[in-house]
Amino acid sequence: PKGVMISNHSLVVQTLNIIQDLNINSKTRFLHAPPLFHLAGAGVAHACTFAGATQMFLPEYNPAAYLKEVLRTQATLISLVPTMISEIFDQDDVNSFIKTVDTIVYGAAPITEQLLKKVLSKCPDINMIQIYGQTECSGPCLILPPERHVISGPLAGKLGSAGRANLTSEVRIANDSGTELDRGYPGEILIRGPSTMLGYWKQESLTAETLRNGWLHTGDVGTMDSDGFVKVVDRKKDMIVTGGENVFSSEVENVLANYPGINYCAVIGVPDKKWGERVHAIIGIKEGTVVDLESLRSFCKESIASYKCPRSLDCITDPLPVSGVGKVRKDILREKFRKGNLK
Repeated sequence: PKGVMISNHSLVVQTLNIIQDLNINSKTRFLHAPPLFHLAGAGVAHACTFAGATQMFLPEYNPAAYLKEVLRTQATLISLVPTMISEIFDQDDVNSFIKTVDTIVYGAAPITEQLLKKVLSKCPDINMIQIYGQTECSGPCLILPPERHVISGPLAGKLGSAGRANLTSEVRIANDSGTELDRGYPGEILIRGPSTMLGYWKQESLTAETLRNGWLHTGDVGTMDSDGFVKVVDRKKDMIVTGGENVFSSEVENVLANYPGINYCAVIGVPDKKWGERVHAIIGIKEGTVVDLESLRSFCKESIASYKCPRSLDCITDPLPVSGVGKVRKDILREKFRKGNLK
């Protein structure tokens, strides 16, 4: 974590954005799940406080206890990160616990289309809202509203995106020099608006590198379509360069998520004498399940280019390492694999 300096004005701007985008009012009953040290939890807390909504808390999060509390408190709004969504919707009786829930807001980490479709099929009447943002912009700057969480009809086709810029943000996709790219081309996501940070505490060089010409350089790689919807394809630091080709780990993970027997996965780049880096898959499987690399590669080749397919594989049954807010810690995975400790 970095010391991000955020003004009171920026927090107020984002609070009002969240109230509007999540339709929070005095009748809202919000049960917290993400920790309050992260804006995924604190941002909605600010909005609920401003709007006079009811807020409920648990001492700590676990899926079973959380679902019971949703039912007991008659919550109408819940906020989850993708790992939490996966845990909760793996339970067959999830519908019996979330009868009063009107809206599920999610973000803070990438989510697969497979998981979203699973939620939509189980709970078609619940409003799903995706938010994308960073601590450096005081909260969400992209919003994917409920009407875009559909798999058919005239508004379909945006499920894989993080949404469009909210009311107070400008968003562009740019190359390394900051020049805006044509629609559809991958580049760094830049954000400008009244919610961006003042800088990093006592880190002038890092601030100058991140805030350039009025734009916040997020470190995320994305594409923007002709309608202004942004798809986040990877963190710049997680992008794999293999044989001179760029591979976005999230693209490979989205394909692997559909492979039978895989519960969860993470894709990282690891050193390789021939390719510089190779695409390495770490997959969570059920006890007794066998997944071999060649079958996995053949499956992936049906959807993505051969050079993007995993060249090595580790099968695990233990959970992936995650941060306090539920993001997969790929830095830990890379370090463990290089040391040969990953089992």
